Amino acid sequence: MQAPALAGLLPKLHLNHHTLHAVIFGNQQFGGLALPDLYTDQGFQQVKFMVGHLHIQDNVKKLILIAMSNLQLIPGSTQSSQMDPKTAVNLKYGSSPTK
Repeated sequence: MQAPALAGLLPKLHLNHHTLHAVIFGNQQFGGLALPDLYTDQGFQQVKFMVGHLHIQDNVKKLILIAMSNLQLIPGSTQSSQMDPKTAVNLKYGSSPTK
């Protein structure tokens, strides 16, 4: 979605189309152009939307929690996926990963 617009914009900014994305989307404080990355913005908005639903009591919250529980069952995890990410996850089948 953003690629055609970016392909048209970069030559007008006198930049090669092989310019690193870190320069194009990076912060101006670090020498970047600070162009908005729509892929990152979309992901942020989706997480914000999901967290908003988790804070209110509605049917969407129930569906999100069911989906999260289902995702926890697929790898055979015995701990909640909402636990501290720094702790090791115990698996039902196979050995537990190391820290």
